[in-house]
Amino acid sequence: MIKDMLELLESVNLKTYREVYYDAVGNKDMMHNLFELGYMSLLERAHVENLYSRILAKIAKIIQDLNYVPDEFEDLTKMLADKYVCNFSVFQSLPDHWAIQSLFPIMPLSRLNERPSREATLVDISCDSDGKIEKFVNLRDVHATLPLHPLNDKPYYLGIFLTGAYQDVLSNTHNLFGKVSEAHVKIEQDGFKLERFVKGQKARRVIENMGYDAWQLHEDLSKVIDSSQSAGKLTESERQTLLGLYNAELVGYTYLEQMS
Repeated sequence: MIKDMLELLESVNLKTYREVYYDAVGNKDMMHNLFELGYMSLLERAHVENLYSRILAKIAKIIQDLNYVPDEFEDLTKMLADKYVCNFSVFQSLPDHWAIQSLFPIMPLSRLNERPSREATLVDISCDSDGKIEKFVNLRDVHATLPLHPLNDKPYYLGIFLTGAYQDVLSNTHNLFGKVSEAHVKIEQDGFKLERFVKGQKARRVIENMGYDAWQLHEDLSKVIDSSQSAGKLTESERQTLLGLYNAELVGYTYLEQMS
């Protein structure tokens, strides 16, 4: 099957792209069936999916210059879109997007002097498959992808606008993600002024809001660690590291933080 997909990749052109597309979709479906039955390894599946994506990317380059794009290729841009993992929870910060499909303006806050060259959808860091944004507003329509910049080793920030007070009131602690940090900004004639900054909830507070005693959990963990050390499963250094990590997490932000 991998050999067949390689041959399909090499044969994509203006005359064959539709036939190649259907053959590639058929191979992908067959691959999933073989994988579920145990006849194909994870590595083989990865090769087939990689080749499938390369075939679609090659087809996308061909059809972008066509006057008429067949109906079956209208969603090709979405299928090829990157998934940008963002440090937030849709359920906590944008509950109306998940519940009633409200659309909020979203745009990059970084590298505004560069033209975005990637098409992407957004996913959050929760474990829920619904924690994603796949509809975006622009001046004329609703798009399935958002133009973004290629990521590099520097932080990349996005802004979500017009969320209003409802999102803050409706927000919950899905996956134990607490309230995000807030900045109160006042617009003035000669610029702006940061009036107030409110730090986001700490993990300890979120745990206690769910009915648990954070320090009792710490004591229970300490007993388990001490028992493991007495049994020779942990060294003193490992014991101190585990306790230090747990203590730091209790007073830390509920979202991902940069490692110091």
